[in-house]
Amino acid sequence: MTRTMTMTLKTVGAGRGAEMARTRAQGTQFVRRVVSYGILTSTLVAIAAQALAHFVAR
Repeated sequence: MTRTMTMTLKTVGAGRGAEMARTRAQGTQFVRRVVSYGILTSTLVAIAAQALAHFVAR
């Protein structure tokens, strides 16, 4: 446990500290999902652009 988390637990208590940790974990998970969605979308757009360029070149 980091010093920051130790001080947080001492200040706000274990219940509130656990709630803060859950909130942070949920935020991190949300960011991961958004980034993954962005990467996936970008990949699909790149594939579609390549396919379009290939068919137009014929």
